[in-house]
Amino acid sequence: MKYLATILIALTALTLTGCGTSTYPLRIEPVKAKSDFSVEPQITEGLYRVDSDGDVHVLLRAGGDLGNWREQFVLMRIFWRPAGGKTTLDPSALNATFRYVLINDTQVAQYEGAGFVRFSDNPGEEQISARVVDGDLRLTEATQDVKDTLGRSAIRGRFTAKLANAKVMSDALQAQRDYYQRSLEAARRTKAAEETKGK
Repeated sequence: MKYLATILIALTALTLTGCGTSTYPLRIEPVKAKSDFSVEPQITEGLYRVDSDGDVHVLLRAGGDLGNWREQFVLMRIFWRPAGGKTTLDPSALNATFRYVLINDTQVAQYEGAGFVRFSDNPGEEQISARVVDGDLRLTEATQDVKDTLGRSAIRGRFTAKLANAKVMSDALQAQRDYYQRSLEAARRTKAAEETKGK
């Protein structure tokens, strides 16, 4: 299980016309599930920053509303911003990577993927909103006892994030990583105890 050493998300702003708009908040929809099933993380905190290369990094934090998960994090990194006449506006193109991390006291699961993000505000503003037009997620890492209830999933919808300086973003990510690591260690201790008991 890899330790999440560096995970950041990207977000940029642009007003586009003539394109369909999503009115619903960010949601994750399993591809093989019924069409009315979706996970809608209840975002409690949204932060973003722009790095020296112009990439936008976003961290969205949500409470647990999926089974017994206590924490959910959506992390994005957006590498370029769609601009009419300069870049493609085709959502089949990719300009962002995603990580969806679920954590409780003894379990962790991480979904990863890529997709296309459009923005409604300019990066650098105090708060920006954006829309994940289309994204794909798959389970890439999990503790042994985690059941993949989502499978391959689509991620879509709107979100907002407030501008944060490098330290604030770093502190928020470190808190997430610490919780992630504690959960991994707890899972290992639980597994070791079960194996010892079974002997």
